[in-house]
Amino acid sequence: EVEDEVEDEVTDEDEDEVTDNNVKTWGAKGDGKTDDTIAFNKILESSIKEVYIPAGTYIVDGLSIPSNKVFKGEGKTKSIIKLKNNYGYGLIIINNGSNITITDLTLDANRDGGTGGHCIRIAGCNNVNIKNCNIKNGDHYNIGAQVGIMKDLIIDNCVLEGSGADGIDIKNKEDKNSGIRITNITVN
Repeated sequence: EVEDEVEDEVTDEDEDEVTDNNVKTWGAKGDGKTDDTIAFNKILESSIKEVYIPAGTYIVDGLSIPSNKVFKGEGKTKSIIKLKNNYGYGLIIINNGSNITITDLTLDANRDGGTGGHCIRIAGCNNVNIKNCNIKNGDHYNIGAQVGIMKDLIIDNCVLEGSGADGIDIKNKEDKNSGIRITNITVN
């Protein structure tokens, strides 16, 4: 059972002063029980460019990754971000984002927990890198990039498993996608 209470280590008044890029400094627990969404949203909305996610299991109800961020775990089997039970849109959302890196994480869309949507949902992007990740349990696609134009999307050294539909689905009705590179992928 996910605990809804989140202890804020960083108050609203302190937010502008915090320079530590560790999501735990911003209040995340990573204990596999606490809803860590608030802590992630605070650091993602801050001016910090590289968000560090140490080892642990972080329960969230979906995260929107803004442009110019590096989202980095301690290792793809050590740092796990998991979608909260019965949350229905998706785990990681990128809407018209640019200069985004997601690396060294397990991203679990928790399909068996009554969730829906994608593990990673991309709607238009420029220079997005997804590398060294385990991406699993998307109810629809583990990586879905079907809306908008994708430019310079790199997916490298990832393991995809347990997708409800396709492991990776990339399309554009206007046929304007460019620079998409998918390498070293294992699909289970």
